[in-house]
Amino acid sequence: ATPDIISRDELADWAECLDQLASGETAVWRDTGRTLALAFAPLDGGVQVTVTDEPSSGAELVLAIYPDSANWIAEQRELLYGIEMQFPAESIESSPGVWTWARR
Repeated sequence: ATPDIISRDELADWAECLDQLASGETAVWRDTGRTLALAFAPLDGGVQVTVTDEPSSGAELVLAIYPDSANWIAEQRELLYGIEMQFPAESIESSPGVWTWARR
């Protein structure tokens, strides 16, 4: 199986999804038709997550998730920040799994 690599743009899209969810809006992430698409809809005390396998089977899974923490969106932002610090904008993936500093 080919690993699913998340791009820097997709990380920025995830940040936007978190903003939308924090505002009580529905959000969709990675809806490109090439990967699994994830849709998030706020629920009272939780979130409904719909995972759709668009490129392969077309199968769809719907889950209601009720995080232990009321601050789960803030926790997700902290995790995202950690990823961004580990792989700053100045780095690029020169080959799968190999990161180098971008030349300007």
